[in-house]
Amino acid sequence: TGYQVDVREGEKLKVIYKEIFEKYGRIDAVVNAAGVAVFTDFTDDSIDAEAHREIDINYFGVWNSCRTAAPYMKEAKYGKIVKR
Repeated sequence: TGYQVDVREGEKLKVIYKEIFEKYGRIDAVVNAAGVAVFTDFTDDSIDAEAHREIDINYFGVWNSCRTAAPYMKEAKYGKIVKR
């Protein structure tokens, strides 16, 4: 079963991981496959917003996902996190 969520939304991740844990009793692995790249011209006025979006998804998205899954894995004394 796969789940789709905007990884920038930490509260939604909490709901999904809790749902998964309650349904299956554990979380064996998390694959962080979200990612974007900025291809906007460096002199374009939108570059700042695009750069913040990229950082929010590529860095904080992984952070949110790992931070949310880790307590379940720690409790089970098992779990793998893959950054793709």
